[in-house]
Amino acid sequence: MASNRSDDELGQRNKFALVILGGLLLFVAGRFCWGLLQSPPQLTPAPEVFNTVDALFTAVTAQDAKRLADCEQRLKGYQASGKLTSAAWKRLASVIATARQGSWDSAARTLYDFIQGQRGEGIERTTRAARVTGPRKAGKGSQPVSLTSRPH
Repeated sequence: MASNRSDDELGQRNKFALVILGGLLLFVAGRFCWGLLQSPPQLTPAPEVFNTVDALFTAVTAQDAKRLADCEQRLKGYQASGKLTSAAWKRLASVIATARQGSWDSAARTLYDFIQGQRGEGIERTTRAARVTGPRKAGKGSQPVSLTSRPH
């Protein structure tokens, strides 16, 4: 009888552990999916901010450290003056840091996703280039890349 009772207790403990583990896995999966569905922080409708983000993309795809620093300074100023939200600044600062570490392609992909996630409410956009399908590496003689042109 004693062994049957310990087998029952062990079975109950295993069931309880499986329920806890299942709940934890469900929570983690739900949190992961929630993160994927979240849109990136939105830019304010200030055209100069949007144009600077566009210039930042050009700097990143051209792997131009000087332009990268220029864009960073302008974006810091916009954040200080309230034209750029703190959340958007944090995301852009992360892109800049990634580029500075030499991961230019990764920075370009992240910035591309950020720009594509912008709803563009209240922003009248004028851009240099036609619609592009994704980040590309700039080389000698290549043209600046803009991600902001979209068919209306």
